[in-house]
Amino acid sequence: VIIEEAGEIEESNERQRMASVSLTLVEAGGGSKIKASIVPAAVLAKAALAAGDAAVADFAAGYAVGLADSFAAAAKAIGGVSDKIDAVNNKVAAALGIADGVVAAMDILKEQALTLVATPASLATTLRALLSAAVNLLGLTGGVEEQYPGQAAKIATDTALAAAQDLGTLDVTAEPPYPGGPLHPQTRSATRAIGKTVRTHSVIACISLFGTGLVPESTTAAADVVAVLGGLVEQLLVDETTSDDLTAALTDLRAALQQQLNAIAGQLPTTSTYTPPGSVPAILIAWQLHGDPTRDLELVARNDVLDPNFVPGGEPLEILNA
Repeated sequence: VIIEEAGEIEESNERQRMASVSLTLVEAGGGSKIKASIVPAAVLAKAALAAGDAAVADFAAGYAVGLADSFAAAAKAIGGVSDKIDAVNNKVAAALGIADGVVAAMDILKEQALTLVATPASLATTLRALLSAAVNLLGLTGGVEEQYPGQAAKIATDTALAAAQDLGTLDVTAEPPYPGGPLHPQTRSATRAIGKTVRTHSVIACISLFGTGLVPESTTAAADVVAVLGGLVEQLLVDETTSDDLTAALTDLRAALQQQLNAIAGQLPTTSTYTPPGSVPAILIAWQLHGDPTRDLELVARNDVLDPNFVPGGEPLEILNA
């Protein structure tokens, strides 16, 4: 039964302060079954966490130092990784208008990594945190929205894919102790493991962004995300040193990314092309195509037009149908 109305409450001092309540009840009928639904963003977050854990274990299994030159080579490799992360961070900061202080806050993680050369598990965890912190800069798009209204999604997505490619293709190789000299297998293995874990964690972190707020601006951009990040995952899967556990985790992560983007694809605008017959101002094209002349700067930025007053004729422009 369910309560239809509360009715009245009566109190009686004569009956030792007893209160009586009258209720109107009706049959509730058959109970409806609880339906469960899959939340793609939650699946993606879980898959990213599992892939990160598998990557830490994969690194610990393939990384070992014990010889003098392997220590030095590993330290040098980590220094090279830090330099690469700095270069990517600077590009991200410039693209998104992020303050230098935010980027500098990661210096402590880089310093910690250099002191953990001999401890695989701790080094792997620190590198994972460093790559995650670096990629998380891509979520700071407030400055972009202020400077380029309506362009934050495009700029952040393009920057994320560029960063993923820079870090996801990083190759760390060791040099012999002297020109033409032999390179100990342990040294080669250790430096390769450093490069691989950086590639792995950077790709995992970039994929995670698309489950925690970063949304491609169009269906075309979503397809680019799948192509670029899926391709970087594939490179890790074909690496003969990738463990079975990491292979399974990365495969699940790639599928979760596809599922997440499929779930939001229906809400994304499409893109098309328009070729102006002659040289005209961007403001006129924006008014003709969108009925909104204020979208001229969007048109200019999207197509790298040099002069908004003279958009070249005869050349196709990419148009966001929104």
